[in-house]
Amino acid sequence: RGIVVRKEGKYWLEITIKTCKWRDTVEVKEDKDSIQAYGDTVYCTYDTFRRRLFASPGLFKYSWSNGSKLDRTFVTSQGQYVVSAVTALGCASSDTAIVEHYPPVEVVVPDTTICPYNSVRFDAKNPGATIEWSNGDLGRYSNITTPNTYRVKVTIGKCRDFDTFTLSNYPFEFALGNDLRFCSTIDTPLTVDGSKFSNIVWNKEVTGPQFRLLNPGKLVVNVTNQYGCPESDSINVQLFPNPGLDLGNDTLLCLSINPVLDAGANLLSYRWHDGKTERFYTAYEPGLYWVEVKSDDGCLSRDSVRINKSQDVFPSLVYMPNAFTPDGNGINDLFPDNKYVNIGTMYSVKLYNRWGEKIADYQTPEVNWDGSIGGKPAPEGVYVFLVTWIGCDNIRRTMRGDFHLLR
Repeated sequence: RGIVVRKEGKYWLEITIKTCKWRDTVEVKEDKDSIQAYGDTVYCTYDTFRRRLFASPGLFKYSWSNGSKLDRTFVTSQGQYVVSAVTALGCASSDTAIVEHYPPVEVVVPDTTICPYNSVRFDAKNPGATIEWSNGDLGRYSNITTPNTYRVKVTIGKCRDFDTFTLSNYPFEFALGNDLRFCSTIDTPLTVDGSKFSNIVWNKEVTGPQFRLLNPGKLVVNVTNQYGCPESDSINVQLFPNPGLDLGNDTLLCLSINPVLDAGANLLSYRWHDGKTERFYTAYEPGLYWVEVKSDDGCLSRDSVRINKSQDVFPSLVYMPNAFTPDGNGINDLFPDNKYVNIGTMYSVKLYNRWGEKIADYQTPEVNWDGSIGGKPAPEGVYVFLVTWIGCDNIRRTMRGDFHLLR
């Protein structure tokens, strides 16, 4: 006689009695209207509030759990507020608006400056809260060493707060300066500013702002800066020898001698008294000569020599004998064997036989003719010499003559 329907649509019923039929149709519609409550709110404050809640408009018989009969109401405390109403088709529905009230969450982490390489324990406070730090730490405290900007989030119930803070380091202020280089010896006072630094210790031995540097090596200084932070710095102290330099002793020379002064090899720079920059210097004139040299290590040496000249230092004339006897008795065996002092200037002796054939040619007075030709004794007779030289007086002379070889 009847059916249960669960969806909208048109339904018909047909009845047959004998030959008679009756049909009727009914349309079933679903009342889809239902009430909606609006105004869910979370308050994170100690302050009082007055919150408006409202429901879907166009319904009938509104009823709020706080007694309001309108489609809206105002509340001043937390809780769940249920509203119900009836649709135009007479269907009842209800919904709930929730108002939550929590104490405020406040987190303040101050910016902090510490000594380098130290750490600080930051406190977000709010015990019992859920706390997350941007460095990955959880909980009320976070120990941080690395300078940077960080963030912390504190959650209590449905309320949360954030703060951003910065960890900084006090600057390093202490510096000894560049490495030091010394030549020959070290004896230098060093000073640290005692108005800015305290607890000054040099090489873990000497305390105080002053230090007398005497030796090469590594110098380490530990101090405490004005912020109370320990600092240290070091330098390398190098000691190099001055370059060896010796121009010789003051000397008296012939007028014909022009000594070459040698300032030494493999040096970085040379500076003579007249501005020349070569290693060697030829002393043509008498006087005082000095040179300053610098090594690759930057060390300097200086030396001087006085050059005096005179034509009377040695005899300027050459004595040429008129005969010699190369008989091996040790007396008058060589020619010219004139004992002329070799002063390093021009000296030349050429010997000829009576036919004009050259039999000897000597460029130094230390070398003389022993009376042989080609390893065999030369015959007795007259021979000719030609000697050319520059004497101590710087005069060029030539002498020609003959001599006898006697046996």
